[in-house]
Amino acid sequence: MPRPCKKRRIKENPKFNYFKPAWIPNSKLEQIDLKIDEYEAVRLYDYIGLDTKQWADKMEISPSTFNRILKSARYKISKALIETKSIKIYSKKDNA
Repeated sequence: MPRPCKKRRIKENPKFNYFKPAWIPNSKLEQIDLKIDEYEAVRLYDYIGLDTKQWADKMEISPSTFNRILKSARYKISKALIETKSIKIYSKKDNA
């Protein structure tokens, strides 16, 4: 039985929780689900730009967990861009 997921600190939810290519109807797109902690890892590391240890501390997780979350988020985002898919960001309220 896996260990329960440790609660992670998320500073802010995204302003929008759904992104898709323009001019393509939702019905013709596959969706990639991005968890809120994956969004937060990308925001902290790639957008704000400090090192892994500092951001792991902010999210109250280990640096190795932070790196695993960041790697997963980057893979999902790149897959959506390359394969023309939509991205749905699940916040805490969505129970994803």
